[in-house]
Amino acid sequence: MTLNRKKDILEKINAIVDRNVLKGNVDIVKLAISNGFYVCKLKEGADIKGVILVDERSSECLPNNKVIAFKSELSEKENRFIIAHELGHYFLHYKKDDNLPFVYTYHYERTDTVAEEEADFFATNLLVPEQEYKNKCNELGKLRATEFGIQYLSDYFNVSDRCIRKRYIEIYGE
Repeated sequence: MTLNRKKDILEKINAIVDRNVLKGNVDIVKLAISNGFYVCKLKEGADIKGVILVDERSSECLPNNKVIAFKSELSEKENRFIIAHELGHYFLHYKKDDNLPFVYTYHYERTDTVAEEEADFFATNLLVPEQEYKNKCNELGKLRATEFGIQYLSDYFNVSDRCIRKRYIEIYGE
């Protein structure tokens, strides 16, 4: 992903944050609902982690024309990321003028594509804003890279340890 594309995504996130008056720990379900989504759990045992479906055509089979579903067996932290990831697809890749159903699924073993990388970048930056992350890391000092620090940051931002580790590498490159 290019630096310019990252800047574009960060600008979209800032607009969403400003428009929705988001502060601190983002209520990702509330954000999805406020953007017209029906948020629900996938059937137990589903072989995907999450899915987004947008179909602007009239549809009798959907409770709403915009749906995000997540795997109920996963932790709240993982599902917050999945919902944010699916919203990333919507804000970054959905084109209303296509007049076609828009669907992305979040798989366990997925092939990384530019769209998936962008949706992950969107989710990470929405849920773990860079400046707030740096502030918390500064408070922790050298503890930020320890298991204690990672768990503290994971709990503070309500995201998985994996997300925190990825964010650490993105920002500090270590």
